[in-house]
Amino acid sequence: MTVVKICGVRTVEAAVTAAENGADVIGMIFAPSPRLIDISTAQEIAKAVVPAHTKRDAAATTDELNKECNMSAPEYFKACSDKLLSHGRPLLCGVFQNQDLDHILSVVRQVPLDLVQLHGTEPVQMARQIPVPVIKVFHVGADFTVDTAGL
Repeated sequence: MTVVKICGVRTVEAAVTAAENGADVIGMIFAPSPRLIDISTAQEIAKAVVPAHTKRDAAATTDELNKECNMSAPEYFKACSDKLLSHGRPLLCGVFQNQDLDHILSVVRQVPLDLVQLHGTEPVQMARQIPVPVIKVFHVGADFTVDTAGL
């Protein structure tokens, strides 16, 4: 399965165009970046892309799967992506990098994000405190190991 994420979206028009053309995930940058988006614009994007009748609780969706832990990792990740992407609209993903948990939680409360992407060196344990599914980026270099990543 291929999942298409359009990241760094900063306008309602760009988000709607991405959605109309089949994007699976629309990424909005909440970390310091030339593509940084403000809360009010993110809220407008959410209103334009997430019709009220398709709103869902992505955290509950993955919680359902977590109860069915008798599957292999590849089977689990495929089942998660299938469930999350089965509602006919793009997921909204907030991208953060080395920001404190309070800031991330504040954004999640204000913008109806389906996912959070942690793009920096945040500890893996931070993901457990975020009420939506989390994508954790690992920057893999010559010294990368599962142990040093905290997995």
